[in-house]
Amino acid sequence: DEKENIFHKFFRHEMLAGIKTEEFNMVGFSITAPSQVIPAFTFGRIIKSEIPDVHVVIGGQWVSLFKEELRRRDDFSAFCDYIIYFEGETPLYSLINCLTRDQPLSRVPNLIYKEKGKFILSKKVSAENMDKLPCPDFDGLPLKKYSSSVKGKTCALTFETSRGCYWNRCIF
Repeated sequence: DEKENIFHKFFRHEMLAGIKTEEFNMVGFSITAPSQVIPAFTFGRIIKSEIPDVHVVIGGQWVSLFKEELRRRDDFSAFCDYIIYFEGETPLYSLINCLTRDQPLSRVPNLIYKEKGKFILSKKVSAENMDKLPCPDFDGLPLKKYSSSVKGKTCALTFETSRGCYWNRCIF
């Protein structure tokens, strides 16, 4: 709802032009908390309605927690094209390769994708070996745009050094 959704105007008038100008082929949203669902779905819907050739991918902890519910909802194709649950590094790389080379999406692990009008789970599952992943590369990221408004503070980036739950009970 354009009147009720506080994110709609900002995404449509401030963010959409950047995606059109840069000519992105894919936009991804990492949804790690319930508070990020409405903004991510709002922007995803705007992108899909305005630039239908751009692939919209969602992933993250929230997506992993609700993967079965998301898979059963055919109407989520208004917000995204692909859903990556659990680990995302290898699946996202595989998804990009499959789309670029016109290969079957069933090859992509941890993926929910549309086939014959229904979201389905790929049969492949991957888990990352944290020791083999490279360190993040922030080259080209405009860090000055993320400067803190607190006097004397500089930009800080989070870096995840482990995965999962110590007791092997949590979904993240």
